[in-house]
Amino acid sequence: MATAPDTAPLHIRFEALVEHISDMVVMLDAVGVIIYMSPSVRAIGGYEPAELLGKPFYDYAHPDDLRGAAAMLTGLLQQPAEVRRDSLRYRHRDGSWVILETASVNHLQDPEIRGIVITARDITELAEMRVERARHATLIRRGLEETIQAVTATLDARDSYTAGHERRVAHLASAIGAKLGMNEDALTGLYLAASVHDIGKIQVPMEILTKPRRLLAPEYALIQTHVQAGHDILKDVHFPWPIAEIVHQHHEQPDGSGYPRGLSRSEILPEALIVAVADTVESMALRRNYRAALGAEEALDEITRRRGSSYDPAAVDACVSLFREDGYQLSA
Repeated sequence: MATAPDTAPLHIRFEALVEHISDMVVMLDAVGVIIYMSPSVRAIGGYEPAELLGKPFYDYAHPDDLRGAAAMLTGLLQQPAEVRRDSLRYRHRDGSWVILETASVNHLQDPEIRGIVITARDITELAEMRVERARHATLIRRGLEETIQAVTATLDARDSYTAGHERRVAHLASAIGAKLGMNEDALTGLYLAASVHDIGKIQVPMEILTKPRRLLAPEYALIQTHVQAGHDILKDVHFPWPIAEIVHQHHEQPDGSGYPRGLSRSEILPEALIVAVADTVESMALRRNYRAALGAEEALDEITRRRGSSYDPAAVDACVSLFREDGYQLSA
C-alpha cells in the first residue's frame, strides 16, 4: 500500500532524524559557537543539550587538542565543500575526557541550514584498546629483540675469532638502510635479521669455523649450509618482519650466482641485499683467523668492482658513501 509523501518542513524532518541516533550531532556558527546540540550528548558527554547552546565548542576541548580544534574550524571555513574528519578529546561533565571521531562539513551558505554540521562518535573505548594493543605489541617486540641479543651473545662466546661480527654487520646494515631511506620499523627488522644472519653456523663444527687457513671445497660447502640451517631455526618464530627469509637469502646475489637457491635480483628481499654488502665489508675489513685484516678501503673496492653482479648497486653506493663521505667506521 502506497504511503503519502512526507510534507513536513525540512527542519522538522532533520530534528526527528538527529534526535534518535546514537551519534552526536552539533551545529556551530562561523566562529565556533554551538547553535544546536542533539540529545545524544546526554549519553556521550553527560550534558543537557540546552546548557551547551551559545558556548564556544573550544571550551570543551582538551588543552592539548585546542590547536587541532582551531585547525578543524579554519579548514572548514576555507574549504566549505569538503567533509573533514578529525579525532579530538572533549571534556565529559564528570571531568574525564571523551575521544570523539568527527565528520564535519560547512553549510553556512546553505539558507536551510546556515551552520557547520558536525557528527561525532565516541571512540574512547576503541582508542584505549588500540593503545593497549600497541603496548602489548611493544612488549612482544622488546622480548624478541632481547632474545635475539641473547642468541648473538651465545654465538660470540662460541667463536672468539668473529666475536662482535653479527653486531658490527647489524650496525652497518642499519646505517645503509637509513641511507637508503628505510623507515624506522623496517630498520628494526633489518637490524634484528643482521644480528642473527649467521645463526645457522651453530650447526657447523667449530674446527671448521676456526681453521687457520682457507677452507677446502668440501669444508666450504659445509659452511654454506648455515643459511638453510639459520632459516630452519628461525622460521617458526613469529616475527613482524621476514627475519628467517632475510637470513636465508643473505648470500644470494643479483646475477643469480649466489646460494642456496640461486635467486635473481627481483626475487631477493632488499634487506638481504643490504646484509650481503654489510657482511662482506665487515668480513674483509677486519682480521680473520686465516688472514690479517684487509682494511675498509679494500673491502669497498671489492664491492664496487662487483656492483650489480654480486651486490645490489643501491646498497653498494650507500655503503661507499657512508665510509668515504660520512666517515663511518667499523666498531671494534
